[in-house]
Amino acid sequence: MTPYRRIRGFLIRHRGAYALGILALLVTDLAGIYATYVKTDILARLERLLGVGGADPGVRWKLAVLCAVFFGAMLLHAAGRYGWRIFFLTASHRIARDLRMTLYGKLGRLPLPFFHRTPTGDIMSRGTNDLDAIRMMLGPGVLVAVDTIFYLAVVPPLLYVTSPHLSLWIFMMLPVFYVVVRHFQGRVESRWTEVQAQLSVLSVRVQENTAGVRVVKAYGQEEAECRGFDRLLDDTFDKQVALNRVQSVFNPLLVALARSGIAIILGFGGMLFFQGRIGFAELVRFLFFLDLLVWPMMGLGHAIALFQQGAVSLRRLNQILNEEEEERASSAEYKPANDLPALRAITPTGAARQAGEPRTTSHEKNPVSIEFRHLTFAYPGARWPVLSGVSVSLPPHSIMAFVGPVGSGKSTLAHLVARLYEPPRGTVFVGGRDVCDIPLQELRRAVGFVPQNPFLFSDTVRENIAFFDPAGIPHSDVVWAAHAAQFAEEVERLPKQYEQMLGERGVNLSGGQRQRATIARALLVRPQILILDDCLASVDLETEHRILKELHPLLKQTTCLWVTHRVLSTRTADLIVVLEAGRVVEQGSFETLARSGGIFAQMVRRQMAEQKGDAHERVR
Repeated sequence: MTPYRRIRGFLIRHRGAYALGILALLVTDLAGIYATYVKTDILARLERLLGVGGADPGVRWKLAVLCAVFFGAMLLHAAGRYGWRIFFLTASHRIARDLRMTLYGKLGRLPLPFFHRTPTGDIMSRGTNDLDAIRMMLGPGVLVAVDTIFYLAVVPPLLYVTSPHLSLWIFMMLPVFYVVVRHFQGRVESRWTEVQAQLSVLSVRVQENTAGVRVVKAYGQEEAECRGFDRLLDDTFDKQVALNRVQSVFNPLLVALARSGIAIILGFGGMLFFQGRIGFAELVRFLFFLDLLVWPMMGLGHAIALFQQGAVSLRRLNQILNEEEEERASSAEYKPANDLPALRAITPTGAARQAGEPRTTSHEKNPVSIEFRHLTFAYPGARWPVLSGVSVSLPPHSIMAFVGPVGSGKSTLAHLVARLYEPPRGTVFVGGRDVCDIPLQELRRAVGFVPQNPFLFSDTVRENIAFFDPAGIPHSDVVWAAHAAQFAEEVERLPKQYEQMLGERGVNLSGGQRQRATIARALLVRPQILILDDCLASVDLETEHRILKELHPLLKQTTCLWVTHRVLSTRTADLIVVLEAGRVVEQGSFETLARSGGIFAQMVRRQMAEQKGDAHERVR
């Protein structure tokens, strides 16, 4: 696919604005050409008046009429300029808006591996710098191109009609223009590609340093990071200067060639005038028409530069837009709400009941089973699988806890159930169905996911908890979810409580508060499957016990996949699966595994010793 095919649909969608813009541009150019004719007639009348000493009243009257006509042509020329600016530039901004929306929607449909290999700053650069270059191509670029084509199509015939002898000198210069354009075309494209790539590197550095500002300050690396950023700025400056040098030679060279044509005509045309082979009015008209070609020569270089830059930016944007989506046919396979597996209404208990019961659903179905069958999985590009031959089954209304050393594959299992990564076909089953056969939107609506690293948006507490349907969820439901996640007390201490604005990534909350906010968000979905990916790592043991005590009745109303490193908290799990190096080494209940003397029993003894040590330290 050529880069321009991507925007064909957008151009067709806004063809009305472009048509009106072209019409206004043609009115402008025709008015300018007609004004050139009128100017030569005015000069001819003035020459005649000088010849008769200004005594011919008929000539003076015609001169006055011509001046009025010239003024009217200039007014029409100005009105046309206003029109094409409005239509062309507005259309380009609308297409840029549509492209931004297309890019934003595409990012939402891309799988996680894409974001793992693509820096956020690079994506931001493509959505800002590259989209601006595309907008310039579709606005000023198209405008200048149409204007240049019109003048190059209309003015040369007028030159030939005015004076065939003089026009031959102009036509002899066209091959020179072609050679110059071809020479600089590739150089502009390569320089612009380097500039855009460098701007992406710069955006990545800014984004990483902003997101990691705590690490930078903690290690006192402010000055070192500034020096590194200064070096990147120098590289960016050098590449931009290299691009400007090419453009600084290209555009003036085209103008110089056009002006040299005027010098040739002044010399050769003057000889023809003195020989009586051309009249004064014809010579002046020819020079005026030739002057009209100076702008197209300048515009030609400008248009080529804009289209080269836009093509490079379109290729960079297409690299994202051509990425494989999570599920190509998800929109076609998506079913209306009544055909989806209905979300079971989780009913409140204890303190949560006092906070107000959540709404219920009219189509309630029980939670579904989860089964892993000989699952072997490797991340894209990895040499070794992170999971090998995992076979585990979990019935509905059950809690399955995954424990094991860091890197044993616990979180990967949770991600595969939600299809954040695509599992091999025939290895992961939900409700007896292969997850690869379940439409992605249907699956995601049945899953509540609490990630290991909680993420909150720069919005109110309420909007973050009610993220999946902020307008349709009653406030009482939000309060219930906050109570269930042991988060309500902290919210009530905030100045504006549930309307309190949070900073970027919830920076004005502690790590434990952010985790509990994400738990409340997942509970409010009323999922059939609830995935807890080590989501209580940032709270103390006492708070964890309170949360689990409150959550346990709610978890039993779902099918819960629980990833944790705190084995002592897994007493309430129906099944505990111990992973090591991507393999299931033990599974069973807490009591069975604790008495077995295996890896789980060792983890229990170690954490009990650590817990006693912490208690002893607190007593001291």
